[in-house]
Amino acid sequence: MDLASSQIQDRLKVLTKLIHQLPEVHAKAEDSYSAVEQLREKATDDRKQAVIKGKLKSVTLQASNEAEKEQELLRKALSKIYEIRQIRNEKRIQARQQGNKETMRRITLMKMLHQSAQTIPLWLGKEGETPPPLCGSVSADSNYIAKAGDMVAALVKGPEADENWILAEVVSFSQSQWNCLCRLMEHFH
Repeated sequence: MDLASSQIQDRLKVLTKLIHQLPEVHAKAEDSYSAVEQLREKATDDRKQAVIKGKLKSVTLQASNEAEKEQELLRKALSKIYEIRQIRNEKRIQARQQGNKETMRRITLMKMLHQSAQTIPLWLGKEGETPPPLCGSVSADSNYIAKAGDMVAALVKGPEADENWILAEVVSFSQSQWNCLCRLMEHFH
């Protein structure tokens, strides 16, 4: 087993442990949410409101803590998934640089595109944190340079002034011409 495969296996083991912890953490959070809701319903009676207000505050704080625990566990799992994707991408780039090419039918490429679209990296910011460049509608800085291996939507201009957007991978960046050399999705893998 090569280094990349063992790194992926290690991360998959950690990811599996994190995923197995999720149901228990989620159940605790759900119980806390239910307790908050029950106290809120009881607090509608004016006579009980003063007594329940203190309880509601502590139960709400507990529910918030449980939600943060669940969120942190999900962030850790997502981080491991990103690490696995990065290792697989680096392994694919190395194989291509060594001249290993695999021909694929168009339907296989479309399935790969569909899978990539479903598992596209997700940014989950914390409260008050601003999204990074190229996340959603946030544009990149004017001096941003795409790295080799980045997946991009590239605008290709044809000979008769027609333009098409394609899914491509950045191969290199030309500082002098300020443009990227990209490889079309059909040439992936």
